[in-house]
Amino acid sequence: MHTHGQLWILPYNHHKRTYPEDFKELESLAARAAEKVYSYRETKYRIGTAADMLGTATGGATDWIKKNTPTKYVYVLELPPDMSSEYIGFDRNSNLISWTT
Repeated sequence: MHTHGQLWILPYNHHKRTYPEDFKELESLAARAAEKVYSYRETKYRIGTAADMLGTATGGATDWIKKNTPTKYVYVLELPPDMSSEYIGFDRNSNLISWTT
């Protein structure tokens, strides 16, 4: 987990439109999980690769873990607020932490 952005990030992130073989399964599970979060907190997450949503990001653990270990489900969650928020996302106010998680 990381902050901020309200993103559910899937591998791979080193090139746009580059996906692991089981990408559709990873995406489907992320979508179901994000729907559950929304039903509880009304927090909407964007789902996809960082490369497709934000731009390429090389050297990330997510890509390495997915490619080099038997770990099936590899995600990065960028917690609230979203990137358009007036709040400073990287400097979370301590009274907002329980709302975020």
